[in-house]
Amino acid sequence: MSLLKQCCYSEIHEDILNNTIVGEPFIWNYNSDKFLYIANKKKDTQKFWLDNQQLNEQEIQYSENFNRYEQGYGEQMDLVLQPQIYEYDVKNNQIKLIQIPLDQFPCFPQYIDKFSENIIYQAYQIGKESRYGIINNFNRESSIYILDRQKFDQQLNEKEKKENENDKIFNFNFNYIQQISSEIVALRPVVSYDYSKVFYFFGNMQEAQVNYLRIKLIIFDESFNIKDNYEITNNVNGQYMENQFMGVNGYHIDLKMAFWLNDNESFCFTTIQQGQQQLFLANLKNNKIFQINNNEMLSDVFNILHYDSKNNIIFGKSENPTHYQHLQILNLNKLQKSFKKSILDLQQKEIKQSWLQVDFLSLLDPNNTNIYTQIQDFLKQNLKEEILQYQDVQATFWRIQNYAENFNKLPEKVKNAIKQILEIENYYENQEKKPTMVLLHGGPHTAVLGYYRDLWVYYILRGYNFLCPNYSGSAGYGINFAMRIQQNIGIIDRKEIKQFIYQLIERKITDPKKIYTQGGGIFAGQDPLLFSAIIIKNPVLNLPFMTNISDMPDWVQGQICKQSKMNWSHYDSEMYKQMFEHSPMKMPPKIKVLQLLGAKDKRVPYQQGLAYDALDKFNQSKVETYVYDKAGHGLNDSLQSEFDVNIKCALFLEREQFDKNQQNI
Repeated sequence: MSLLKQCCYSEIHEDILNNTIVGEPFIWNYNSDKFLYIANKKKDTQKFWLDNQQLNEQEIQYSENFNRYEQGYGEQMDLVLQPQIYEYDVKNNQIKLIQIPLDQFPCFPQYIDKFSENIIYQAYQIGKESRYGIINNFNRESSIYILDRQKFDQQLNEKEKKENENDKIFNFNFNYIQQISSEIVALRPVVSYDYSKVFYFFGNMQEAQVNYLRIKLIIFDESFNIKDNYEITNNVNGQYMENQFMGVNGYHIDLKMAFWLNDNESFCFTTIQQGQQQLFLANLKNNKIFQINNNEMLSDVFNILHYDSKNNIIFGKSENPTHYQHLQILNLNKLQKSFKKSILDLQQKEIKQSWLQVDFLSLLDPNNTNIYTQIQDFLKQNLKEEILQYQDVQATFWRIQNYAENFNKLPEKVKNAIKQILEIENYYENQEKKPTMVLLHGGPHTAVLGYYRDLWVYYILRGYNFLCPNYSGSAGYGINFAMRIQQNIGIIDRKEIKQFIYQLIERKITDPKKIYTQGGGIFAGQDPLLFSAIIIKNPVLNLPFMTNISDMPDWVQGQICKQSKMNWSHYDSEMYKQMFEHSPMKMPPKIKVLQLLGAKDKRVPYQQGLAYDALDKFNQSKVETYVYDKAGHGLNDSLQSEFDVNIKCALFLEREQFDKNQQNI
């Protein structure tokens, strides 16, 4: 029987978990004869009353609990039921449940030393009303714990002894578990290769459901007792600091992929900063943190793929609007040998210039015969990127300069397809006729980054300007910038977005009658003098509804009422009124709207979108609504759904532009 089958043995537990929340499975010990993983606890057999063959005490209990509602863990966590830590002993072919308190949701278990095999892990605190959405939320109470293996084994032996004596009542007292973090939010411990250190991310609870995490280091002595602990991010104060590290504020994948280098004196992680996702190095010699990936554009996205500790090589991937993912390779041994310095003594510039970039498309198509390679080359040569500024707010702006002039440089297939849509000789003959797509991120504490998205590329090749505002509340500009949207959602963000559009109109590089938006429900059809049509995807439309059914009900209280923790008893009529005043649902749209909804969306439940559609139909507004039965908040459950969404967006705007052109004839 294979190792995987042994670990998934159905009589012991349910599915093994592998996601950005709990981490990867199969974390080996020093001797490589045991490993840890997290799996769902074995479900009790449950039956309807009428399906019981005999009414013994156990079956009665099963029937009483059958279909009892149990709160889940939110968006993308449907398969996470009762996660537990398990250990597989390879020599003895044995699976062991590592007992922890029931109010803990364990993540990232690792061995903390070579010999006694104590275990360190992170755990979310589960209260009676705290099983809310975890994905993309650093604002959940969580702590770091160490499990003393010797004490645990002693209690386990006592339990087995009682079971052998037919005395099955045994309660673990958990005196073998010690909390080592003191912060309210403590996430993702990472153990160094020599077991001498651990770093983890931490922060305070924030009302705005966004967190800029800082980093703490724990140092162990030779007996693996805690010798020292201190923060290495003392300069993080919430303020915006250009080109400087301001805290970790990205996604859980950033935490999952964080890693030590094999010198045990430095480590790496990714986070969002100033409209980019960047790779950072933390140098413990001088407690400095700085970016080490090399940027091609101001909106680059870098992700960690793997760290080869044996050969000291970092593998990553990068992308931006001119190309799909490139493989990035940094050979640190070669780098140190070249500059005759240790990694701790290297300068930022020396590291950034040493990356090897591999473009697989070009490798597979050296003669440039593939349409994807041709599109990539066209974008590299002709796509212009600018950073627009309004006060302290930034927007990324992409466009093909002199579109009519450069149209003939497009790949032949693309050019012929566009010619079927429009008469290029009479279209975009000057910059003032170009349409503009305003891409709005959600959250509101995320950011628009420079991903290579098929639909975005379509818009750009089609001749659209592409405006991406990172308005107040966006990630990457400091916690103070993120927090100021509280009680101003739908007000300050709308104002800033409009100011960027006015800049384009004043520069005469867009048609004021052909400005469209795609994203959340900030505008939701309320600005007919500014927008011609909008596309909304799983939009927040009704805040009072959201607070009662979302997997993040505290999001509403944080944004509108500035409360850091959910308080169900705090609601009153005035609070609901305040929520409704910030809701697009309060009035029907005045322009064309394409609404795309995921029926499995737990973050922004789609029923409010259906109510919005009913409101629109009642008021005879022009709204098209599509519901994807198997899709969640991202509308990307499958390639079919994602492609269908893209086609509907493209066709919606093509029809809208056709109507505009007909009106102008």
